[in-house]
Amino acid sequence: MEGGCPVDYNTITDLFLQRNLIREATAFLLDVLKPNLPEHGYL
Repeated sequence: MEGGCPVDYNTITDLFLQRNLIREATAFLLDVLKPNLPEHGYL
């Protein structure tokens, strides 16, 4: 997600989960967390 608009990953994940879109939430998090950065530890 580099180079795109800044988003709050926690908010996006919550939106997926509120709509019971578990697969989409999982795919989103796997994509976002690929770099394995320390600042993503809260996710």
